[in-house]
Amino acid sequence: MIAESLTMGYRLRNHNDPKIALRVNSRTWHALLDLAEEFGWNPLGTVLPEWTLFSGNGNGREEVDLWQGSYTPDEERLVVLEDALNLADALRQAFLEYEPEWVHSYAQLSLLGADEPHGGQRPAIGAIAAAGDFCQQGAFWVERC
Repeated sequence: MIAESLTMGYRLRNHNDPKIALRVNSRTWHALLDLAEEFGWNPLGTVLPEWTLFSGNGNGREEVDLWQGSYTPDEERLVVLEDALNLADALRQAFLEYEPEWVHSYAQLSLLGADEPHGGQRPAIGAIAAAGDFCQQGAFWVERC
């Protein structure tokens, strides 16, 4: 399962410049979202692509009714500008207040946060900085890869 969570992840792609992208594994993405909420981010929810809203087969409306605005979608979703900037601010604050969790042994490390979602481990400071910088650049698409 650990190997799976390291290989599966999310690709974040800037809405205005698709060449600007960031890939994170699932555990890191979940941890970044949790950390941002801890530091004051109030998620607005993601947006469905236009083609889903206006699909000609009549299923678009049903899909919209079922959609929950997830940041961990199976299909591509858009994080709007305001939400991306708020996420960047929260991650920047988390970066400024970052305190590493020190452990003395490998056994202690393996038990750290074992009963919490996603292992309870904070993302690495480099991941926080990279995600914050990426989000600061504006609206972006999230897709599972």
